[in-house]
Amino acid sequence: MSIKRQVANNGRFVTFILRTVRNKLFNKCVKMRKFLADNRMKVIWLFGPIICLLFQPTLGFAKLRPSFNLDRCTWNATDVVVVTEGEKIDGELEVLEVWKGNLKKGERISVPDLAAFAPDKEREVAKRRFEEEDRGVRRVTCSRMILFLIRQEKKDTGERSEKGKVVWIPADEWGGLKCSTVWVEQGNVYAFAQQVKLIFWDETEVDLKKRFDEIITIQTSLAKAIESRDKVKLADSIPPLLLRNKSGSLSSMILDTIGKIGPDGLPALHKVLQDDTLTERHTDAVWAMQYLGPSTAGPALTEVLKEELAYWKTVAPMLKKGWWNGVDIKPEEMERLRSRYNRVYYALQALRKLRSLECRDTVRAFRDYWQSLPQLGGEVGQISRECDDVLEALHQP
Repeated sequence: MSIKRQVANNGRFVTFILRTVRNKLFNKCVKMRKFLADNRMKVIWLFGPIICLLFQPTLGFAKLRPSFNLDRCTWNATDVVVVTEGEKIDGELEVLEVWKGNLKKGERISVPDLAAFAPDKEREVAKRRFEEEDRGVRRVTCSRMILFLIRQEKKDTGERSEKGKVVWIPADEWGGLKCSTVWVEQGNVYAFAQQVKLIFWDETEVDLKKRFDEIITIQTSLAKAIESRDKVKLADSIPPLLLRNKSGSLSSMILDTIGKIGPDGLPALHKVLQDDTLTERHTDAVWAMQYLGPSTAGPALTEVLKEELAYWKTVAPMLKKGWWNGVDIKPEEMERLRSRYNRVYYALQALRKLRSLECRDTVRAFRDYWQSLPQLGGEVGQISRECDDVLEALHQP
Protein backbone atom coordinates (compact mmCIF):
# COMPACT_ATOMS: atom_id res chain seq x y z
CA MET A 1 0.00 0.00 0.00
CA SER A 2 1.36 3.43 -0.92
CA ILE A 3 2.14 6.08 1.69
CA LYS A 4 -0.52 8.36 0.21
CA ARG A 5 -3.14 5.65 0.57
CA GLN A 6 -2.08 4.91 4.13
CA VAL A 7 -2.43 8.58 5.03
CA ALA A 8 -5.86 8.66 3.43
CA ASN A 9 -6.98 5.55 5.31
CA ASN A 10 -5.56 6.44 8.69
CA GLY A 11 -6.61 10.09 8.59
CA ARG A 12 -5.48 12.69 11.04
CA PHE A 13 -3.38 10.32 13.22
CA VAL A 14 -0.88 9.50 10.47
CA THR A 15 -0.84 13.14 9.39
CA PHE A 16 -0.02 14.17 12.93
CA ILE A 17 2.78 11.62 13.28
CA LEU A 18 4.42 12.73 10.03
CA ARG A 19 4.16 16.40 10.94
CA THR A 20 5.43 15.81 14.45
CA VAL A 21 8.45 13.83 13.30
CA ARG A 22 9.34 16.40 10.66
CA ASN A 23 8.82 19.57 12.64
CA LYS A 24 9.64 18.59 16.18
CA LEU A 25 11.76 15.49 16.60
CA PHE A 26 14.59 16.61 14.34
CA ASN A 27 14.40 20.10 15.81
CA LYS A 28 14.88 18.54 19.25
CA CYS A 29 18.22 16.90 18.45
CA VAL A 30 20.01 18.90 21.14
CA LYS A 31 17.54 17.79 23.77
CA MET A 32 17.93 14.23 22.56
CA ARG A 33 21.67 14.59 23.07
CA LYS A 34 21.08 15.71 26.65
CA PHE A 35 18.86 12.75 27.35
CA LEU A 36 21.41 10.38 25.80
CA ALA A 37 24.17 11.82 27.97
CA ASP A 38 21.96 11.39 31.01
CA ASN A 39 20.80 7.92 29.91
CA ARG A 40 17.21 8.96 30.35
CA MET A 41 15.68 8.85 26.88
CA LYS A 42 12.34 7.52 28.03
CA VAL A 43 10.55 9.74 25.56
CA ILE A 44 11.87 7.43 22.86
CA TRP A 45 9.18 4.90 23.79
CA LEU A 46 6.85 6.65 21.37
CA PHE A 47 9.09 7.91 18.58
CA GLY A 48 12.15 5.63 18.66
CA PRO A 49 11.10 3.24 15.88
CA ILE A 50 10.07 6.15 13.65
CA ILE A 51 13.45 7.85 14.10
CA CYS A 52 15.28 4.68 13.12
CA LEU A 53 13.16 4.25 10.02
CA LEU A 54 13.68 7.84 8.96
CA PHE A 55 17.45 7.67 9.32
CA GLN A 56 17.66 4.31 7.54
CA PRO A 57 16.84 5.42 3.97
CA THR A 58 19.22 8.36 4.05
CA LEU A 59 22.29 7.10 5.82
CA GLY A 60 21.78 3.40 6.35
CA PHE A 61 22.07 3.49 10.14
CA ALA A 62 19.60 2.50 12.84
CA LYS A 63 21.54 3.86 15.82
CA LEU A 64 21.50 7.60 16.42
CA ARG A 65 25.02 9.04 16.49
CA PRO A 66 26.32 12.62 16.36
CA SER A 67 26.52 14.39 13.02
CA PHE A 68 27.95 17.73 12.00
CA ASN A 69 25.63 20.47 13.22
CA LEU A 70 26.42 23.98 12.00
CA ASP A 71 24.28 25.65 14.67
CA ARG A 72 25.94 23.85 17.55
CA CYS A 73 29.47 24.19 16.23
CA THR A 74 29.13 27.89 15.42
CA TRP A 75 27.55 28.68 18.78
CA ASN A 76 30.13 26.81 20.87
CA ALA A 77 33.30 27.70 18.94
CA THR A 78 35.61 30.47 20.08
CA ASP A 79 37.39 30.27 16.73
CA VAL A 80 36.17 29.26 13.28
CA VAL A 81 38.82 29.21 10.58
CA VAL A 82 39.37 27.99 7.05
CA VAL A 83 42.68 26.08 6.99
CA THR A 84 44.85 23.93 4.78
CA GLU A 85 47.02 20.95 5.65
CA GLY A 86 49.52 21.65 2.92
CA GLU A 87 51.38 18.76 1.28
CA LYS A 88 51.40 16.55 4.39
CA ILE A 89 48.34 15.66 6.44
CA ASP A 90 49.72 15.90 9.96
CA GLY A 91 47.50 18.39 11.78
CA GLU A 92 49.93 21.29 11.24
CA LEU A 93 47.72 23.88 9.58
CA GLU A 94 47.88 27.26 7.90
CA VAL A 95 44.99 29.67 8.42
CA LEU A 96 43.49 30.81 5.10
CA GLU A 97 40.47 32.73 6.42
CA VAL A 98 39.15 33.73 9.84
CA TRP A 99 35.38 33.59 10.33
CA LYS A 100 35.33 33.91 14.11
CA GLY A 101 37.95 34.55 16.79
CA ASN A 102 41.32 36.25 17.06
CA LEU A 103 43.52 34.18 14.78
CA LYS A 104 45.10 35.84 11.78
CA LYS A 105 45.35 34.85 8.13
CA GLY A 106 48.69 33.09 7.53
CA GLU A 107 49.03 32.04 11.17
CA ARG A 108 49.86 28.39 11.87
CA ILE A 109 48.00 26.25 14.37
CA SER A 110 48.39 22.65 15.49
CA VAL A 111 45.49 20.20 15.73
CA PRO A 112 47.34 16.87 16.00
CA ASP A 113 44.22 14.69 15.87
CA LEU A 114 43.68 15.70 12.24
CA ALA A 115 46.65 13.50 11.37
CA ALA A 116 44.22 10.59 11.66
CA PHE A 117 42.96 11.56 8.19
CA ALA A 118 46.30 10.92 6.51
CA PRO A 119 45.30 7.44 5.22
CA ASP A 120 43.25 7.63 2.04
CA LYS A 121 40.50 5.39 3.44
CA GLU A 122 39.80 7.86 6.26
CA ARG A 123 38.91 10.53 3.70
CA GLU A 124 36.68 8.48 1.43
CA VAL A 125 33.24 9.93 0.72
CA ALA A 126 30.43 7.43 1.25
CA LYS A 127 27.51 7.10 -1.10
CA ARG A 128 24.16 7.59 0.58
CA ARG A 129 21.88 4.62 0.55
CA PHE A 130 19.61 4.39 -2.51
CA GLU A 131 21.71 6.94 -4.43
CA GLU A 132 22.44 5.57 -7.89
CA GLU A 133 25.29 7.94 -8.75
CA ASP A 134 28.22 9.40 -6.86
CA ARG A 135 27.99 13.11 -6.17
CA GLY A 136 31.06 15.26 -5.84
CA VAL A 137 34.50 13.82 -5.19
CA ARG A 138 35.24 10.30 -4.00
CA ARG A 139 37.86 11.42 -1.47
CA VAL A 140 38.55 14.75 0.23
CA THR A 141 42.07 16.18 0.16
CA CYS A 142 42.28 18.34 3.32
CA SER A 143 43.51 21.21 1.13
CA ARG A 144 40.60 23.31 2.39
CA MET A 145 38.79 22.68 5.66
CA ILE A 146 36.59 24.68 8.00
CA LEU A 147 37.40 24.02 11.65
CA PHE A 148 35.11 24.86 14.57
CA LEU A 149 37.38 25.05 17.61
CA ILE A 150 37.50 26.11 21.24
CA ARG A 151 40.66 27.81 22.43
CA GLN A 152 42.12 26.57 25.71
CA GLU A 153 45.37 27.52 27.40
CA LYS A 154 47.36 24.86 29.19
CA LYS A 155 47.54 25.33 32.92
CA ASP A 156 50.83 25.91 34.67
CA THR A 157 52.51 22.49 34.92
CA GLY A 158 55.83 23.80 36.18
CA GLU A 159 57.38 23.61 32.73
CA ARG A 160 58.06 27.07 31.33
CA SER A 161 57.66 25.88 27.74
CA GLU A 162 54.12 24.59 28.40
CA LYS A 163 52.77 27.57 30.34
CA GLY A 164 50.17 29.50 28.32
CA LYS A 165 50.40 27.15 25.35
CA VAL A 166 47.19 27.10 23.31
CA VAL A 167 45.35 23.80 22.88
CA TRP A 168 42.54 23.53 20.37
CA ILE A 169 39.57 21.30 21.23
CA PRO A 170 36.51 20.48 19.07
CA ALA A 171 33.50 22.75 19.34
CA ASP A 172 31.18 19.74 19.22
CA GLU A 173 31.75 17.96 22.51
CA TRP A 174 29.39 15.12 21.60
CA GLY A 175 30.78 14.36 18.15
CA GLY A 176 34.39 15.44 18.67
CA LEU A 177 36.72 16.55 15.90
CA LYS A 178 34.94 14.58 13.18
CA CYS A 179 31.77 16.57 13.77
CA SER A 180 33.64 19.87 14.21
CA THR A 181 35.27 19.78 10.77
CA VAL A 182 33.95 20.50 7.29
CA TRP A 183 35.88 19.62 4.14
CA VAL A 184 35.52 21.80 1.04
CA GLU A 185 36.19 20.46 -2.45
CA GLN A 186 35.37 22.44 -5.60
CA GLY A 187 33.13 24.70 -3.54
CA ASN A 188 31.04 21.84 -2.15
CA VAL A 189 30.82 20.83 1.51
CA TYR A 190 31.53 17.38 2.94
CA ALA A 191 30.96 16.44 6.58
CA PHE A 192 30.43 13.46 8.84
CA ALA A 193 26.92 12.11 9.30
CA GLN A 194 26.27 9.74 12.16
CA GLN A 195 30.01 10.19 12.93
CA VAL A 196 31.02 7.18 10.85
CA LYS A 197 30.50 8.30 7.25
CA LEU A 198 31.86 11.30 5.41
CA ILE A 199 29.20 12.38 2.93
CA PHE A 200 28.35 15.01 0.35
CA TRP A 201 26.45 17.59 2.40
CA ASP A 202 24.06 18.99 -0.25
CA GLU A 203 25.43 22.45 0.44
CA THR A 204 28.06 24.78 -0.95
CA GLU A 205 30.60 26.70 1.10
CA VAL A 206 28.79 29.90 0.14
CA ASP A 207 25.51 28.54 1.53
CA LEU A 208 27.22 27.40 4.72
CA LYS A 209 28.89 30.78 5.22
CA LYS A 210 25.57 32.58 4.77
CA ARG A 211 23.94 30.47 7.48
CA PHE A 212 27.01 30.88 9.67
CA ASP A 213 26.73 34.66 9.42
CA GLU A 214 23.06 34.49 10.43
CA ILE A 215 23.93 32.49 13.54
CA ILE A 216 26.71 34.90 14.48
CA THR A 217 24.31 37.85 14.10
CA ILE A 218 21.84 36.20 16.49
CA GLN A 219 24.59 35.27 18.95
CA THR A 220 25.97 38.82 18.91
CA SER A 221 22.51 40.33 19.45
CA LEU A 222 21.92 38.01 22.40
CA ALA A 223 25.31 38.88 23.92
CA LYS A 224 24.52 42.60 23.71
CA ALA A 225 21.12 42.09 25.34
CA ILE A 226 22.72 40.14 28.20
CA GLU A 227 25.49 42.71 28.66
CA SER A 228 22.90 45.47 29.08
CA ARG A 229 21.90 43.92 32.43
CA ASP A 230 18.38 45.17 31.84
CA LYS A 231 16.02 42.28 32.60
CA VAL A 232 13.06 43.89 30.85
CA LYS A 233 14.99 44.63 27.65
CA LEU A 234 16.47 41.14 27.72
CA ALA A 235 13.04 39.55 28.06
CA ASP A 236 11.65 41.66 25.23
CA SER A 237 14.56 40.78 22.93
CA ILE A 238 14.21 37.00 23.13
CA PRO A 239 10.91 36.32 21.25
CA PRO A 240 12.07 38.20 18.12
CA LEU A 241 15.36 36.26 18.14
CA LEU A 242 13.47 32.97 18.35
CA LEU A 243 10.94 33.94 15.69
CA ARG A 244 13.56 35.04 13.17
CA ASN A 245 15.32 31.65 13.13
CA LYS A 246 13.80 28.35 12.06
CA SER A 247 16.26 26.06 13.82
CA GLY A 248 15.15 24.16 16.90
CA SER A 249 18.73 23.42 17.95
CA LEU A 250 19.68 27.10 17.74
CA SER A 251 16.59 28.09 19.73
CA SER A 252 17.48 25.66 22.49
CA MET A 253 21.01 27.11 22.67
CA ILE A 254 19.62 30.63 22.87
CA LEU A 255 17.39 29.66 25.78
CA ASP A 256 20.08 27.59 27.51
CA THR A 257 22.31 30.67 27.35
CA ILE A 258 19.55 32.72 28.98
CA GLY A 259 19.22 30.16 31.76
CA LYS A 260 22.95 30.12 32.41
CA ILE A 261 23.11 33.83 33.18
CA GLY A 262 21.26 33.05 36.41
CA PRO A 263 18.16 34.58 38.03
CA ASP A 264 18.20 37.57 35.67
CA GLY A 265 17.23 35.19 32.88
CA LEU A 266 13.97 34.05 34.49
CA PRO A 267 11.80 36.91 33.17
CA ALA A 268 12.94 36.14 29.62
CA LEU A 269 12.06 32.45 29.99
CA HIS A 270 8.67 33.40 31.43
CA LYS A 271 8.14 35.71 28.47
CA VAL A 272 8.67 32.80 26.08
CA LEU A 273 6.26 30.54 27.98
CA GLN A 274 3.57 33.23 27.81
CA ASP A 275 3.92 33.66 24.04
CA ASP A 276 1.53 31.40 22.11
CA THR A 277 3.43 32.06 18.87
CA LEU A 278 6.42 30.29 20.44
CA THR A 279 4.68 27.08 21.46
CA GLU A 280 7.38 24.93 19.84
CA ARG A 281 10.00 26.64 22.05
CA HIS A 282 8.18 26.23 25.37
CA THR A 283 9.88 22.96 26.27
CA ASP A 284 13.26 24.55 25.55
CA ALA A 285 12.40 27.38 27.94
CA VAL A 286 11.35 24.91 30.64
CA TRP A 287 14.54 22.89 30.17
CA ALA A 288 16.69 26.03 30.38
CA MET A 289 15.27 26.85 33.83
CA GLN A 290 17.46 24.19 35.42
CA TYR A 291 20.50 26.41 34.75
CA LEU A 292 19.16 29.43 36.64
CA GLY A 293 20.99 28.52 39.83
CA PRO A 294 20.02 26.39 42.86
CA SER A 295 18.00 29.09 44.60
CA THR A 296 15.98 29.97 41.49
CA ALA A 297 15.72 26.87 39.34
CA GLY A 298 13.85 24.64 41.81
CA PRO A 299 11.13 27.16 42.66
CA ALA A 300 10.76 28.23 39.01
CA LEU A 301 10.27 24.67 37.77
CA THR A 302 7.97 23.87 40.67
CA GLU A 303 5.84 26.85 39.67
CA VAL A 304 5.69 25.54 36.10
CA LEU A 305 4.46 22.22 37.43
CA LYS A 306 1.81 23.96 39.57
CA GLU A 307 0.56 25.87 36.53
CA GLU A 308 0.42 22.68 34.50
CA LEU A 309 -1.49 20.88 37.24
CA ALA A 310 -4.09 23.67 37.21
CA TYR A 311 -4.27 23.45 33.42
CA TRP A 312 -4.80 19.68 33.34
CA LYS A 313 -7.43 19.86 36.07
CA THR A 314 -9.35 22.19 33.76
CA VAL A 315 -9.07 20.21 30.51
CA ALA A 316 -8.60 16.57 31.54
CA PRO A 317 -12.13 15.83 32.78
CA MET A 318 -13.48 16.62 29.31
CA LEU A 319 -11.01 14.38 27.47
CA LYS A 320 -12.07 11.00 26.19
CA LYS A 321 -10.00 7.86 26.16
CA GLY A 322 -7.83 7.84 23.04
CA TRP A 323 -7.31 11.61 22.93
CA TRP A 324 -3.55 11.09 22.68
CA ASN A 325 -4.09 9.40 19.32
CA GLY A 326 -6.66 11.91 18.08
CA VAL A 327 -9.92 10.26 19.12
CA ASP A 328 -12.76 12.82 19.15
CA ILE A 329 -10.35 15.74 19.16
CA LYS A 330 -9.18 18.19 16.52
CA PRO A 331 -5.55 17.85 15.36
CA GLU A 332 -4.62 21.36 16.52
CA GLU A 333 -6.04 20.68 19.99
CA MET A 334 -4.18 17.37 20.16
CA GLU A 335 -0.93 19.17 19.34
CA ARG A 336 -1.67 21.78 22.00
CA LEU A 337 -2.24 19.06 24.61
CA ARG A 338 0.92 17.24 23.63
CA SER A 339 2.85 20.49 23.92
CA ARG A 340 1.56 20.95 27.47
CA TYR A 341 2.39 17.32 28.19
CA ASN A 342 5.98 17.95 27.04
CA ARG A 343 6.25 20.96 29.33
CA VAL A 344 5.44 18.68 32.25
CA TYR A 345 7.83 16.02 31.04
CA TYR A 346 10.78 18.39 30.71
CA ALA A 347 10.02 20.08 34.03
CA LEU A 348 10.09 16.70 35.76
CA GLN A 349 13.31 15.71 34.02
CA ALA A 350 14.97 18.92 35.18
CA LEU A 351 13.62 18.61 38.74
CA ARG A 352 14.94 15.07 38.97
CA LYS A 353 18.41 16.29 38.05
CA LEU A 354 18.21 19.19 40.48
CA ARG A 355 16.79 17.11 43.37
CA SER A 356 14.91 20.19 44.46
CA LEU A 357 13.21 19.40 47.78
CA GLU A 358 10.62 22.16 47.48
CA CYS A 359 9.00 20.37 44.56
CA ARG A 360 8.10 17.19 46.51
CA ASP A 361 4.50 18.09 47.40
CA THR A 362 3.73 19.46 43.94
CA VAL A 363 5.19 16.41 42.19
CA ARG A 364 3.24 14.08 44.45
CA ALA A 365 0.02 16.03 43.83
CA PHE A 366 0.61 15.96 40.07
CA ARG A 367 1.23 12.21 40.10
CA ASP A 368 -1.85 11.48 42.18
CA TYR A 369 -4.09 13.55 39.94
CA TRP A 370 -2.64 12.04 36.77
CA GLN A 371 -3.24 8.54 38.08
CA SER A 372 -6.77 9.38 39.22
CA LEU A 373 -8.13 9.75 35.68
CA PRO A 374 -8.07 6.85 33.21
CA GLN A 375 -7.80 9.27 30.28
CA LEU A 376 -4.50 10.49 31.78
CA GLY A 377 -2.79 7.73 33.75
CA GLY A 378 -4.36 4.99 31.68
CA GLU A 379 -3.70 6.74 28.40
CA VAL A 380 -0.14 8.09 28.89
CA GLY A 381 1.27 6.74 32.12
CA GLN A 382 4.78 8.00 31.44
CA ILE A 383 4.16 11.13 33.48
CA SER A 384 3.33 9.08 36.58
CA ARG A 385 6.58 7.17 36.24
CA GLU A 386 8.52 10.41 35.80
CA CYS A 387 6.94 11.75 38.99
CA ASP A 388 8.00 8.60 40.81
CA ASP A 389 11.54 9.02 39.52
CA VAL A 390 11.68 12.59 40.87
CA LEU A 391 10.39 11.52 44.27
CA GLU A 392 12.87 8.66 44.37
CA ALA A 393 15.74 11.01 43.49
CA LEU A 394 14.79 13.28 46.40
CA HIS A 395 15.52 10.44 48.83
CA GLN A 396 19.01 9.89 47.42
CA PRO A 397 22.01 11.50 49.12
